Amino acid sequence: MATRTTSAGGSSSRPERPSARDLAKPPSRFRLRELLSCARCTGSWVGLGLLGLHVASPRTARVVAAAGAIGAVNDTALAGFAWLASRANAAEEDADAAAEGR
Repeated sequence: MATRTTSAGGSSSRPERPSARDLAKPPSRFRLRELLSCARCTGSWVGLGLLGLHVASPRTARVVAAAGAIGAVNDTALAGFAWLASRANAAEEDADAAAEGR
């Protein structure tokens, strides 16, 4: 933290040093933001939401889960296409380099 402290005589040029207690326990808004935006926690939050939806409305939960499965298949297909395209591009560059080297 590089905040400046002010006193009766004006601002100090020394940065305020956080205490060990401040570093060990960040403000609650940061903890909540970290829980909601954590990349590793997203799957758990989605699973918990689907579980709650299944308890409240099983039919709707099946539709939402099917839509999620379709999205997962789409992501896998796009990743496979990107992998194949990169291999094709690499093979084309190798062929071009070999043709120039003759």
